[in-house]
Amino acid sequence: MTYSIVARDRETGMLGVAVQSHWFSVGRVVTWAEAGVGAVATQAHAEPGYGPRGLALLRSGVDAVRALQELTAADEHAGRRQVAFVDAAGGVAVHTGQRCIAEAGHVTGDGVSVQANMMRTASVWPAMLEAYIAASGDFAERLLVALEAGERAGGDVRGRQSAALLIVAAASSGQSWQDRVLELRVEDSADPLAELRRLVSLHRGYAHMEAAEEREMSGDLDAALNEYRTARAMLRDNDEASFWAAILMADSGRVEEGRSLLAEISAREPGWSDLLRRLPAAGMLRNGEATVRALLPISGSGSDVEEYLASLDDAQTIADSRALIATMRLITGDEPRIWNVGTIGFGSYHYRYESGREGDSHVLGFYPRKGKMTVYLMDGTSRHRELLEQLGKHTTSRVCVYIKRLGDVQLPVLEKVLRDSYEYITARDGRMQRVTE
Repeated sequence: MTYSIVARDRETGMLGVAVQSHWFSVGRVVTWAEAGVGAVATQAHAEPGYGPRGLALLRSGVDAVRALQELTAADEHAGRRQVAFVDAAGGVAVHTGQRCIAEAGHVTGDGVSVQANMMRTASVWPAMLEAYIAASGDFAERLLVALEAGERAGGDVRGRQSAALLIVAAASSGQSWQDRVLELRVEDSADPLAELRRLVSLHRGYAHMEAAEEREMSGDLDAALNEYRTARAMLRDNDEASFWAAILMADSGRVEEGRSLLAEISAREPGWSDLLRRLPAAGMLRNGEATVRALLPISGSGSDVEEYLASLDDAQTIADSRALIATMRLITGDEPRIWNVGTIGFGSYHYRYESGREGDSHVLGFYPRKGKMTVYLMDGTSRHRELLEQLGKHTTSRVCVYIKRLGDVQLPVLEKVLRDSYEYITARDGRMQRVTE
């Protein structure tokens, strides 16, 4: 009912176990590991006790082979078990009981054991070992590749449901919570390996965020921003890295770039601007309120818009802004005002998430920046894909259309897109499901 891999990474000495099964929350039962000790997979008619008991024997100095022999010898149901050990020296031991459901078997290599039962074909475990040995990348990547090879070779005869990946350090630090390099579980999914891979990518993105914090604390702001740039690319739809990067940009003198980035993520989730305002009281901004003022320069309506335009100090940006204001005023019948991070917005609508959280946002709006005007479509750019193909030079994200200058696009097409977005949102005021949650 399960296929798994236990291994010691020859490069780092880290120990890991990875698994997939058509069983809910498989990682809770199968995966066990301790830094500097070993890793265990216990499956088939699984006895979870093999995990902690096996690690205890390995910790006492018993090698993998003897530890497994002691446990199976004392188990009256050993014929129904499938268990694999790898110790800190790379020694492996594996047991596939004679009463495990076919197809069942195992194969070992240098510091690695692969085992499976209730498989669609008997080629699953050999394919996993071959893929693991041939794979490049870090330890987590090679364990994932092995699982993916098992699925391609047939996988669990019942299908798939959950997966898990656990990696611990090569040596114990005495603080077990620090020694878990990676611990991820997909408890229930139609495609658990795809979800596990997504979570591994997310984990890597957050690792770059942690590296950015370390670089910032050491005073190397450029290196910190480079780490945030890598994290943003890996996290994609997660704006956490973008928020902290915007703050660091402001503190590094790149205020306009930081303001633009904060405006973009605040259009998707206004809570980011609210969070920024709360940070000085918690002592989490090196320049305190000055950073807030730099990133959230003005908020208001009427003459504030004119003051804001005058502050842009670029004739083309000001001209394009006035053209967009005229178009949006015509569509909405409203006057512009400043929303959040210098966004010029028109009208307002109330939205509610399925979670019950709710708020207000502009219906139409744009963020003016030299060489990169951001026009917001709060109903999502995907709704306007066909029209946007006729727009001219631009790029998009979930709710943003990026334009270098209005002369690069077809203004009648842009007006049609804006009008359609306005009518769609206002027809659903109070019932609008934002595309960003």
